This record gives sequence, structure tokens and C-alpha cells, in this order.
Amino acid sequence: MQRRLVEIGRATRSKGKAAGEKVQAVYRKLVEVTSRVEGPAKKFSAEIGPGTKRAADALQQARLEGWGRGLDTFMALVQQVIRQSKTRVFGGNTRAAGKLVSIFEPDTEIIRQGKASEPTEFGKMVKLQEAENQIMVAYEVYDQRPNDKDLLVPAVVIHQQRLDRAPDRVAGDAGFYSAQGEVEIQNMGVKRVSVPNHSTKCTERRRAFS
Repeated sequence: MQRRLVEIGRATRSKGKAAGEKVQAVYRKLVEVTSRVEGPAKKFSAEIGPGTKRAADALQQARLEGWGRGLDTFMALVQQVIRQSKTRVFGGNTRAAGKLVSIFEPDTEIIRQGKASEPTEFGKMVKLQEAENQIMVAYEVYDQRPNDKDLLVPAVVIHQQRLDRAPDRVAGDAGFYSAQGEVEIQNMGVKRVSVPNHSTKCTERRRAFS
């Protein structure tokens, strides 16, 4: 498995038709090896239920049955990875829904950051919201990444609810900007908004407002 992964890493650094064919050839070997492991694992799990495989005492038996349930869960994820690998690598469909990127952390998402150094990251989006003196007033882990611009107004609402007043100043990166959101939080009592708008030039009026 490790050798195949190294081969895939080398092949994906090259471009052109030959490199693509090399990637597919290595993936076929990887899927084949994975499938060979899958069979004995499913057989082992199946033999625990009827008692073909039993431990010496009740505690060990409980552990054995737990391992069997773990194998069932794990192999279901492995089967999903095999299916999506065939769809993506051999079928050319890179936009299949419900993509699994980690069998150890199935909830992990692909996060497109747009950064030159790290265009793609893996994990979950976490929103951290601070008040003055870096006091954390709210945080949230999102099941699916929302649009950042939809979070600006709710963040001010949460601030109002927990501190009984709107903040005088609100700062965030450009992803949180929307003209409508800016107007809404001003109407809520925010006096200064420091959220860049990349679609327009920073005028003196805008700079003073921020």
C-alpha cells in the first residue's frame, strides 16, 4: 500500500497523457490490493456473530464483538472509497456528491481556500468570534461550510444577545463582506465596519469609515 501511494505521488507530479495513464495503472493496483484485504476482514467479522470465532471469557468476547462492529463500519467506508476512486480516476467524474476524503475522520470536508500556498485544506470550518481584549463570545463548528458573507449579521446578533449591546466596531476578512450585511449591522448600531470589499477600490471615505 505504501509503495503504491508513493507511486501515485510521483505520477501526479507529472502532466500529460502518459502521466494520466500511469496514475490510473497505479490506482488499479491499489484498488486490487485493497479488495484483497477487504475479503478476509468481512469473513472475520461474519464469523464472530454465529460464534465460529469466540474468546476465552466474556470480557474478551465483548472486545472481539466490538472489533467486529468496528470492522463492519471501517469496511463500509473502504467500499465507498473504492467506488468513488473508480468514479473519479477511471470515470473522470471529479464532482461526485458525498465524497469521502478520510476513512478515519469521515466528516472531513474539502475546503477550497484560494490561497497560492494552500489552495485546498481538509477539515471542518470553525467560526471564532471575539469581543474586546480577545474575549471569546461565540464559536461554532459547521457540518457543511457556509458562505462567509452569510455569517456577518448573525455574528452581530449573537454579540447583542450575549452582551446586551451591539459592538461599536466590527472587523472581518473580505469573505464576510456584503453590501446588504454592512447596511444591516449599521442599522443594528455598529458605528465602524472594517470588512474589506475587494470588488471596489478603497476610497478615502471607505478608509475613514473603517
